[in-house]
Amino acid sequence: MEDVVDVKDLGSGVIGGTECDHLAFRKTDVDWQIWIAQGSRPYPCRYDIATKVVAGSPEYSIQIRDWKTGSDVASGGFSFKPPSGARQVDVADLAKLKDMSDLPSNFRIGVTAAASAGIYLSRGYIDPGLAMPVMLGVLGGSLLGARVLAGAAVKTLRIVFSAVIGILAVEMIYNGIAGKF
Repeated sequence: MEDVVDVKDLGSGVIGGTECDHLAFRKTDVDWQIWIAQGSRPYPCRYDIATKVVAGSPEYSIQIRDWKTGSDVASGGFSFKPPSGARQVDVADLAKLKDMSDLPSNFRIGVTAAASAGIYLSRGYIDPGLAMPVMLGVLGGSLLGARVLAGAAVKTLRIVFSAVIGILAVEMIYNGIAGKF
């Protein structure tokens, strides 16, 4: 591995009920750790990474479960099915574009958002120590919400949503009257 300055075997640990080997790696700008399942079929169970070049040293962690290999993996999960009207674009053609108006709007929005986030982060306008937990909370909330809301009764959702909006309205009115802007 390129530019690794330190490697440590941190012994064993249990991730999700699986006994794992715990390894840590260090580079000048990033540290990462991996837990690998012990036994005849090792697989990654957890991966942690922390940057040292961004203020607050943001960390990211992923825990893997239900790891599949060989015939257990559905081959259809790795096939690309383009939507109707899609066209193939060679990466080399992107360099020839004078502006982004020829690209689909969702691509332009994504590129613009990513570029803006990078600029804001590099200039220190975004605190990674605050942004990372917010991002993980939004991701977790949206995943949980998608699963819970799919089976929820519409009438229950309307009642809960109305109650939350009502509470917020009362709080805003109170704060306005009390002068707490």
